[in-house]
Amino acid sequence: MHVIYREKAAFLDILLVVFTVGMLGLPETNLSISAHMVILVTYLILRFRPTPLSPYFFLAPAAVYLVLGVSYLFIFPMAGSSTFFNGATVGLIAFSVALRIFYEVNSKQYSDQLIHRRPIVHLFLWALISLLISQLMGAVPGMQIIGKVLAIAVKPTLLAIVLGSLAAIATQSLIRSMAFLFVFSSYVILVNYLAIDLNRLLFLDLLLFAAISVFFAVPFTRNRVFQGSRTIAFLFIPLIIAQFSILYYMPSLSVFGGDWRIVGNAIDLMSAAKGRPEPFMPFFNNFFIFVPDALWISEKPTNYNASAWYISTIMDANPEHYPWGVGVTLFGAGYLYGGYVGIGLIFFVVGLFCAWISKQVRNPFWVGFLAFFLMRLPFGFYRMDEMFVFGALVPTMGVIYLFSRFARRRINGCFAPSAGTDLTPKSLLARTEISA
Repeated sequence: MHVIYREKAAFLDILLVVFTVGMLGLPETNLSISAHMVILVTYLILRFRPTPLSPYFFLAPAAVYLVLGVSYLFIFPMAGSSTFFNGATVGLIAFSVALRIFYEVNSKQYSDQLIHRRPIVHLFLWALISLLISQLMGAVPGMQIIGKVLAIAVKPTLLAIVLGSLAAIATQSLIRSMAFLFVFSSYVILVNYLAIDLNRLLFLDLLLFAAISVFFAVPFTRNRVFQGSRTIAFLFIPLIIAQFSILYYMPSLSVFGGDWRIVGNAIDLMSAAKGRPEPFMPFFNNFFIFVPDALWISEKPTNYNASAWYISTIMDANPEHYPWGVGVTLFGAGYLYGGYVGIGLIFFVVGLFCAWISKQVRNPFWVGFLAFFLMRLPFGFYRMDEMFVFGALVPTMGVIYLFSRFARRRINGCFAPSAGTDLTPKSLLARTEISA
C-alpha cells in the first residue's frame, strides 16, 4: 500500500499542550482569554493543508467562527472560561492523536478518469429520492418518528453519496455537474418550503458542493487532490470563512442561545455540569435512541441531548416548548458526558470515524464522500455536537459499511483501472498539461 497522505504534526500537539499547561492558574482576564484564543487558532492554522483530504482544510478557516464566539467574553466576561480553553486543547489533541494513528489515504489504485457515468447518475438520483422520501415522512402526521430515524441514521450517508456523485460527474463535465447540482438545489428549496423554516446548514452545504464540483472539473486542482495547492486554498478559504460568518451574523441578537453566544453557552454548561456528568448520553443518542419504547426497561428518556440539557437545566425551560436549539460546541457537550475525559474520548471517536472513511478513497467519488463528513467537523466542533458530523454513530457506520460493501466495486469500476498513480509534482504537471 502506497500511503501518500497522512496527518502528522506531533510537534504542534506538544507545543499546544506546553502553552496550555503554562497558562494554568492565570487569572481569567481579557489578556489571558486573548492568549488562549491566539494559541488555539494558531494551532489550527498551522495544521491547515490545502486539500479537502485534510480535516484541517475545513477546521482551520472555520476557526473564525470560534473567534467570533470568544469575542463575546470580551464584552461579558465569564468565570470558567479557562475550563473551556483547556477542554478545547484536550479535544483537539485527542482528535489529532486519532488521525495520526489511523488516518491515511492510499494512492496506489487511485484513478480520476470516469469512464462509466450512468451508474454514478443512478446513484445520485437514488440518494436524492431517498432524501426526499425521508423528508416527506417527517412532514406527514404519524410518520414523524420514521422520518426522524432516517434523518439521524441514513441522511448523512445519502448526502455524502450526493457530493461524491457530483465530484465524479464533474471530472467529465462541469456543465453536467452544475445541472445535477441544480437538481440538488431544487431539493434544498423544497425541503425548506416543507419545513416552513430556513435550514441554513443545507444552503451552506450547497455552496461547498458547488465549490467541490468546480474543484474536480478543473484538471489542475483535480490532479493536486493529494498534495493540494494554493489555488485550492484561494478557492475554498474565503468560502468557508463566509459560511461561518453568515452563521454568526444571521441570528437575531435578541434570540438567547444564538450563534453569537456559542462559547458563552459552552462555559455555562461546563460550570453547571461539574459533579453531575451524563455518561449515558452519547451512548443513548448514538445507539439506544433506536431501541423501541416497548423494549425499554424503564421510561425511555426524551430530549436527552446537550442542547435540551442546557435548556432545561440552565434556562429552566421545557425543551419541547423552546422553539430553538442551543449550541454548546462539542467541547461543552463532551464535558457534559464526562469532564475532560469525556471531551478526549468523544473527539478521539470522531477522529476514528473520519480515519475509517479515509481508507475508502480510490477516486473522486470517495474523495467527495469523505469531504462531506470533513466539512461537517466545524459545525460539530464549534457549534453543536458529534451528531452534526455523523448523525447517530452506530447506525450511520452500519449504513456506510453496507453501502461500501455492496456498492464499492461498482463505483470503483466506473473509473479507469490504475495500477499505480505517480503523484510527484513533476508527474502532476505533466498530467495537467495533457488534460488541458
